[in-house]
Parts: sequence; structure tokens; C-alpha cells
Amino acid sequence: MRKLFVAIIMGFVLLIFTSCATTPRKQLTREEWLQMTTHQFPGKTVDEVLVAAENVLRLSDSVSDIKIYHLPNKMVGSRLYLVYAVFAAAFGSYNFDVSAYEDKESGSIRTQLLIGDSAQAVAPTMTYTPGVQGGLQGMGVTATTTPVNIGITLENSKVYDLFFKRMESLLYGKPWITCEQAIDSLPKVEREKVNADGYGTITEYYVDDSPYYALCFHADDKSPVK
Repeated sequence: MRKLFVAIIMGFVLLIFTSCATTPRKQLTREEWLQMTTHQFPGKTVDEVLVAAENVLRLSDSVSDIKIYHLPNKMVGSRLYLVYAVFAAAFGSYNFDVSAYEDKESGSIRTQLLIGDSAQAVAPTMTYTPGVQGGLQGMGVTATTTPVNIGITLENSKVYDLFFKRMESLLYGKPWITCEQAIDSLPKVEREKVNADGYGTITEYYVDDSPYYALCFHADDKSPVK
């Protein structure tokens, strides 16, 4: 009987370890990373591009779930989520760091987008340089222009592509892509992984990195008013 009990315990331990094991994700090359996270918007200004990025985020969810910070050449925002289950709850924040600057060679605005998942929303880092005028109220306090801590950076190119396409919709009048439309365009094998609400289960997200969670998970998913 004791041997049977030990065997059962060892079986549970083995099950836990094997279920936690995951296949290592392929490390993106510099070219792949920049292709996924950067985009150019010709004929627009830095402010127009950053306002478009802000509105993409605001349209994704309710006002109370969206936090936005405005920095020089940068927009930092968070989309908060809280989901209750029967015996548990999941909460956190999808964070968006959008930088924009003029590409002198092409004359267009080059934008870099970083998306992360964290237990808390992002906030800009403030730096103070003694004796330096300007900045916040002339006290030499300026916001950082480097990427903020957005948490675990998402590496699924589909969500970046959706964000940029929605920016193009706001800037150039191209068709707006809803979450439902984005999911319907996925290959069948990926669509089958999402559940009835169309955005995948929490388990599937952490295991399979469901592509559109940052913009679509329990989101209001509003469209711009024409």
C-alpha cells in the first residue's frame, strides 16, 4: 500500500514538471525584431502618429481600463484587465510603448511599438539634472526617452501588425479591423484554439501566446466613428 501511495505521489510530481515544461521560443534576429516592431507613416507628423497610437488604445477598451502618458516623441499606455473565475481571478496590464521620429532619409515618420504583459501598468521614469533649465516647470526634470519597463515583451508579430493597421485606418482612412475580423483571418489550426468568446482562454494565452490578447482579451473593441 505504501509503495502504491509513493507511486501516486511521484506520478503527480512528474505530471507537474512535464506540464510546466515548454519548448524554448526561437530567439528573434535583429532584422526580425525590427520588422515586427517598426513601421513607417509617410506624409504625417510625429504628433499625428502618436495621437493615432493613443486613439487605437482608447478604442480598444473602456475609459477606466486605459491609462495614457504623453512624453516627447513617445506615447506610453496601459490596458488593464481583471477576470474572475470560479475560484480565482486574473489581473494585470498590457502595456504599449510607442516611439516616433522623423526618418531623414525617407521623410516619413518611423515608429517603434513595444507591447508587454505585466502585473501593473507602466509609468514614465522622471530624471532630474541639477542646474539644467527647462523640462518640467523649468526645473530640469524631464521624462525618459528610453523604453519603459513594459513587463514581458510579446513576440507574436500578429498583434503588432493589427496595431499598425489600426493606426493606418485612423491616419489614412483604410478599413478598420475588429478583433473578430482579425481572429477570423487566422489559419484554422489557430482559430480552433480560441474559445467561445473569441479571444482564447487564460491557459491558452500563457501556453500558446494567443496572438491578439493585448488588444482583444475582454476588450470593448470599439470602432472609430466615421
